[in-house]
Amino acid sequence: MKKFSAVAAAALLCGALALAACGGGKPNGEIAGNYREITAAELNEKLNTFNQNGPESGSDKETFGLMIEERIEIQADTRTGENEKAPKLFACDLVLSGETQYVAASGGTDGGENKTGAKARSGRTLSGRIEKSEAAGINDIAADYKFTAFLKDGNLYLSVPDADGLPLKLPEKGKYMLPADVLSKCVLPILAAAAKTSLDAEEILNAYGLKAYADESSGLKLKISADSNAFYAAIADICGCTLSRAEKLASFDEFEADLYLEADGGGAFVRAGLILDIDGSLSVTAGNKAVYGDIKIEADIAVKRFAGEVVTPTDEELKEYKSLFPAQTAKINFSDINV
Repeated sequence: MKKFSAVAAAALLCGALALAACGGGKPNGEIAGNYREITAAELNEKLNTFNQNGPESGSDKETFGLMIEERIEIQADTRTGENEKAPKLFACDLVLSGETQYVAASGGTDGGENKTGAKARSGRTLSGRIEKSEAAGINDIAADYKFTAFLKDGNLYLSVPDADGLPLKLPEKGKYMLPADVLSKCVLPILAAAAKTSLDAEEILNAYGLKAYADESSGLKLKISADSNAFYAAIADICGCTLSRAEKLASFDEFEADLYLEADGGGAFVRAGLILDIDGSLSVTAGNKAVYGDIKIEADIAVKRFAGEVVTPTDEELKEYKSLFPAQTAKINFSDINV
């Protein structure tokens, strides 16, 4: 199946920025339409049509931009025993929200200036509460963390907040830079390899029992839906266990997962979205360790074309960022790393 190589690579990079950078308006990842159910074979055929002209068709050929916006709410209450009074392992009520703007420019000139490379700006807010857990060594935390990241001249810049108390291993508070040679020779090839990975929609839908829908009244809209049965099938596949065993690991009162894609009449990418609404309980045992609890996840993620300007710090401001790697790492031959 042909893929949106440029879109996928850009989205993966934006995702990497979002994780590195890790606002509450609704991103609106849902794409409304008059959908009809289609077969897995029809989905493969329509995806090929969707990809035919590439993501840049109908746009400024010198630039291509994406914006990713998301709001993810997670409520969890996990314990070391089946009884509700058992010691807590991890409990939280958190919201991650923000956006990433990404613009890639290639070829052409503007007033004699060669327009090449990519720029991105990413901002995230993690807010809410993490409850005390003696079992996990966590104190009560009122979370209010703001992360920012920038991509400029091939370098990735990251601003880390004061994260004392978070059950995460982060650099100390400050401003850091991942050099271009590390990013281009090590990180980006991994993302590019992932973007080029060939996935057969028909095979995936049949394997996990997903449902596909299409609306062709104006351009092309696609919707791929998963329910709890798809989750169980995926867990059984990943863990190498039977389906009946996977079904004992979790039960759900609500499980909605919808992926959306939209193209215009010429096959050019318009937008994409992901909606998650999951409410269930877990019962996982590994050796003499057990985890029981409840979890609720609501996610709204929207990806759309972006034609604006990405504003990044000035060169003088970027001097405040210190490299995450000592100078001698520039001598490492990252091309020897297989991905």
